[in-house]
Amino acid sequence: MIHAHPPVAILLATYGNGGVERMMVHLANGLQARGVPVHLLVSETAQAYLDRLSPVVNCIRLPSQGDACMEEACQKIAAIQPKLLLSAKLKDDSLALAIKSRLGGANLRCYFRVGSPLSVQGKRQYGPLGYRRYIRQVCRNYQQCDGIIVNSRGVGEDLKNTLGLPGGKIHFAPNPTVTGELFHSAAEPPQHPWLNDNKAPLILGIGRLARAKDFATLIRAFAKVRQARPCRLMLIGEGRQRARLQALAGKLKIARDVDFPGFVDNPFPYLARADLLVLSSRWEGCPNVLIESLALGTPVVATACPCGPAEVLQYGRYGALVPVRHPVALARAILETLQYPLPAETLRQGAAPYTLEKSLSHYLKAFGLDS
Repeated sequence: MIHAHPPVAILLATYGNGGVERMMVHLANGLQARGVPVHLLVSETAQAYLDRLSPVVNCIRLPSQGDACMEEACQKIAAIQPKLLLSAKLKDDSLALAIKSRLGGANLRCYFRVGSPLSVQGKRQYGPLGYRRYIRQVCRNYQQCDGIIVNSRGVGEDLKNTLGLPGGKIHFAPNPTVTGELFHSAAEPPQHPWLNDNKAPLILGIGRLARAKDFATLIRAFAKVRQARPCRLMLIGEGRQRARLQALAGKLKIARDVDFPGFVDNPFPYLARADLLVLSSRWEGCPNVLIESLALGTPVVATACPCGPAEVLQYGRYGALVPVRHPVALARAILETLQYPLPAETLRQGAAPYTLEKSLSHYLKAFGLDS
């Protein structure tokens, strides 16, 4: 292959199994197909989504230990000599800057990708005193990097307001969510008995069973919906709140109609066949599951949390928005959407800004590689 652009390295030393990893695999594949040589640096234990990585993308494994990871990353970056290094997670930003500093920095531009509002995340995680230290550290890092890419306008505004960064340093690039793989994966046979019968509408929630996703509010709302009509709720994901959420379903006497299948490698057959997706989060960045649901023609209801749902749903055009932590309003929106769902073709229009091709155009422009 004749490459039209200089190489790019994507750093994911703290590799997990969430949406960031999936989006970066999409991005790596798309950039490589556009003639940009991509080197994806991941932890030695990384597994999720890497089976979908193009064989042309150079996947580099890094040790999990701090010093060893730093040394190995510097050696690999020096060998491949990329012109641009993209850090895809907040925990990897400091490592990216250290690599740039160690290698002289003159010929390596360092970009950060930010996928959630830093102010909300920091306040929730660190408390008042820890938050101030957190913001000082983040501000130092963000002043040193060459550019910042945000996946929603709201995240960009949060950065400017929280850190006082100049607008010209922040670039918007929507998530590369909608790919051919999404529709191919959605066509696979479902692996759950609830998806093979039509006894009751299926309401779906997808995400980590964690405080940020606030599935407790969804369960409470579902209990109210269940009083009005037969239906089922399935929460796909894993996390520390599983036992607490299961106990809540039992307490509300709806356990028979709530299922926790755990982490599902391919949730798209579930999403394509569900009657409704509900996003009950307390905060988000740019929720991929909303976009994927729209692309597959499945109706949605979401909380109007910071920062992404309202932006994705165009402030109610493609799905109802309700206040955060408000089970009564959420139940009302669920019942109304089940009774009067938007046409699938209308929903698909809402996913149009988040195709891989449109995302790539924004990334290439932000990187200065669009000429």
